[in-house]
Amino acid sequence: MSTEQKTNERLSTAREYVRYNQWATHSLVKWHRTKPEEWMHKKVPSNFSSIKRTLAHIWQVNKYWLNNLRKQDTKSPFGSEFNGSLQEVYQGPGNVSDERAAFTAVQTDDGIMDACPFTLSSGSKSCARVFEVILHVVTNGSYNRGQVVTISRILGLNNPPDTDYMFFVLKINTR
Repeated sequence: MSTEQKTNERLSTAREYVRYNQWATHSLVKWHRTKPEEWMHKKVPSNFSSIKRTLAHIWQVNKYWLNNLRKQDTKSPFGSEFNGSLQEVYQGPGNVSDERAAFTAVQTDDGIMDACPFTLSSGSKSCARVFEVILHVVTNGSYNRGQVVTISRILGLNNPPDTDYMFFVLKINTR
């Protein structure tokens, strides 16, 4: 496989994974909107102590990475406390997923291979290619959505949406 073919394959994969992440994020938030508001604030032993705080983390971190991809000034969200409303938390993760899908849709083969500098939560500076950052964001999103589902189940909220990638491939994605 030529370098050009590999790059095109990376771009296609990034776009597919971003669409999956977008769908999964919207699905999870839509499900949570049907639950009583008080459940979103209940404290549990977890990295983020409530569903609201975990969704806020998803939103903040995804916005951070999107700004890095756009080569915009970024303020690290790591360690910052979110004090916004529940409505903001319901809208934020989906909106940033939509923005990332739009960003990825217009990337070129060259653009997907561009360098993307960023600062890690430790404060150290680093750099990766655009497609690597996109794949990191998607895999981290799966991890964070899993945290939301786990917290939900601990609280007794059952039957969350099935947001596994294979479900997206088999039922949602129209190839």
